[in-house]
Amino acid sequence: MKLEALLSKHFRFLLVRDDIGTYRIRIYELHSISYLNISMNTERLYNILLVDDSESDRATYRRYLLADEGFDYQIIEAESLPEGLELWRSQQPDIVLIAINLPDGNSLAFLEAIRISIDRLINKLPVILLTEEGDERIALRAMKLGAADYLIKDDITSVSLLTCIAQVQEDDLRLKQLRRSQQQQIQLQSQMLDQIHDAVISTTLDGTILTWNLGAERLYEYEPNEAIGQSVSMLYLQEDLFLMESTVFRPLLEKGTHETELRNQTKSGKIIYISLRLSLVRDAMGNPLRLIGCSNDISDRKQAEEKLQKIPDRLTIALKSGAIGSWEWDLVNNIGIWDERMFELYGVDKKSNSLTECEILANALHPDDRNSVETLLQQAILGEAEYDTEFRIVHSDSSIHFIKAYGVVVRDAQGNPQRMIGVNFDISDRKEAEQALKESQQFLQTVLDSFPLAVFWKNRESVILGCNQRFAQMSELASPEAVVGKTTLDFSYSEAEVQSYIIDDQQVMRSGIPKFAIEETITLSTGET
Repeated sequence: MKLEALLSKHFRFLLVRDDIGTYRIRIYELHSISYLNISMNTERLYNILLVDDSESDRATYRRYLLADEGFDYQIIEAESLPEGLELWRSQQPDIVLIAINLPDGNSLAFLEAIRISIDRLINKLPVILLTEEGDERIALRAMKLGAADYLIKDDITSVSLLTCIAQVQEDDLRLKQLRRSQQQQIQLQSQMLDQIHDAVISTTLDGTILTWNLGAERLYEYEPNEAIGQSVSMLYLQEDLFLMESTVFRPLLEKGTHETELRNQTKSGKIIYISLRLSLVRDAMGNPLRLIGCSNDISDRKQAEEKLQKIPDRLTIALKSGAIGSWEWDLVNNIGIWDERMFELYGVDKKSNSLTECEILANALHPDDRNSVETLLQQAILGEAEYDTEFRIVHSDSSIHFIKAYGVVVRDAQGNPQRMIGVNFDISDRKEAEQALKESQQFLQTVLDSFPLAVFWKNRESVILGCNQRFAQMSELASPEAVVGKTTLDFSYSEAEVQSYIIDDQQVMRSGIPKFAIEETITLSTGET
């Protein structure tokens, strides 16, 4: 199947030419009426709340609805804003048709009032606005408050009204399916998390515990019903709380992830040391939603480190993982000492091996990494750098593995280097996952950036979901990432341009009919067009 045939089956395009001859492509998802009829084919009775002070308009909409052979409707009517709100609360209609201007208020007040009684996770409300010509700015504000769509009264026909209602019904069905799917995913994730030995805890931004797996129950001794809903601060020592802002939360907000080691307290009062790995979860707009933390008990390691600190000429190594290999290098005599785990990491049978440890390392280093590893070792010995690195090794079967290495130089009383002590562990799984994700993202962006035209796509609320580099440059922003989440109102366009863009966008999305060769001006931040 040709590319254009495949795309035209699922999308409609709006090709726009500005006054300097540059073309932009707007892409819209097409939901055909036949698709809606298939997915929405049901004998359910839909309750429609009709709020309009015009008796003649209500009669027209009522006639259109009752003529629909595909669905049955129970129509509830109101003439005022208070009456409409009362019927919303008492009848809980499936869809609301409301005039944008009423004698005692407008639909914005209605939307603000009903959002309070609806799940805050729902972005769309089952509300269709009935507007007059010239009310597009108010309609856009209403869409931002969650209205599903709007229709201009003078343009309403039986087909356009029923099509719009069908779309809202479809969106409502999708939302319910999505929420069911999310609930199933949450249950599956909960089951998976319970198989993880580490404690996995999610919290709100203010620290209220949302989830608590079996690992957390084992580590902290609290049952889920004792922990969920409580502040995560109950796990920390009082004297450590003042450090959390600077050592944990600030770097987490800056980077999105953070790793640290700190003290915790169990239900029985036992003080433990944990390794904590935190991630910040954001929504599609980039706003922080919640925190996820994964922790494991490193008390034994900490106690061992404290003992090592008391022994002269011994090394303190911050062990970052289980299943590690430890090594020692006698710098004076150039002799390496490995434990059994080191031989396993390098794919060598210790019993049949005839090479020294230093020779094994030299032979195994990937050719592209050899110079950097040897240079860093020499810098560490000279005291110019810390030996904290990642490199590749090649096993005898030609397989490549990624190694994380730490080491510290032990010196005599005069400061002369005597030996190095360190650890190695395999990070191949993590590296492969990082590379696969990076390649996938780069491929998609490369395809878009190769387009000679500016390309962007947005949702029905005029929020831009993605674009290519050409569109970012036209928008006077550095990258596509800087554009995502913005609306038409966030740029330097004039009011007339914003109105024109919104009208074109909504017409194409409502009708599914593409518009071509539209000439539009673009006002830059300098005032030039």
